[in-house]
Amino acid sequence: MKTQTLIFGLVACFVLAGNGAVFSQDDESMSEERGPGKLEKMDTDGDGKVSLDEFLEGAGTRFGKLDADEDGFLTAEEFKEGRKAIRAKNRERHEQRQGEKETE
Repeated sequence: MKTQTLIFGLVACFVLAGNGAVFSQDDESMSEERGPGKLEKMDTDGDGKVSLDEFLEGAGTRFGKLDADEDGFLTAEEFKEGRKAIRAKNRERHEQRQGEKETE
């Protein structure tokens, strides 16, 4: 039971942490990856709510992306490197959006 609780807690923290760095955005500019769009994407049955199963399905997808050697386990190094890659990708998307705003 303690192991399940710990795993769920870690998964919840990771999923709720989202995509790393937080940038201030107004509601209209929120991407599909953040905010309301993210919840809609997680709501796979379209009932307007995210069940535990739907939530964990999304966490499983993220886990798979971090599990570099695909052995079904995350090492500290895989987690660290995966998070680094996610943050870099988010920074790049943020800079791209900022550039698009400046050209409007």
